[in-house]
Amino acid sequence: MDTSDHVLAFLEEATKIDAEKRVLEMKLAALRNEHLKLSEAKIHLQQSDKALEKEEAELLENMETTANHCEEKKVNIAEDEAILRSWKIEAAMLEHTISVDIKEVEHETTAAVT
Repeated sequence: MDTSDHVLAFLEEATKIDAEKRVLEMKLAALRNEHLKLSEAKIHLQQSDKALEKEEAELLENMETTANHCEEKKVNIAEDEAILRSWKIEAAMLEHTISVDIKEVEHETTAAVT
């Protein structure tokens, strides 16, 4: 093998190495592009997570507010039922008083007629 053969072999090897280098550079570029996409996806997921946490907090607050309103309504209903019971008792007492008054009037009327 003479010098020109060595030079030719060296050039062939250099060409192969250069071709491999270009393939590796393309793979590196693809990996960087993929890394960028993954970074963007990670940011999007973090933003979505924050939005979901905020929404969850709002829902919990709404649930608590609704529960408080329900408790207030239960208290109001209980108070209204107590008032209604007292009115029923008062109505029964008035009905009894009226009944007694009617009997007294009937008795007086009967006594006056006879």
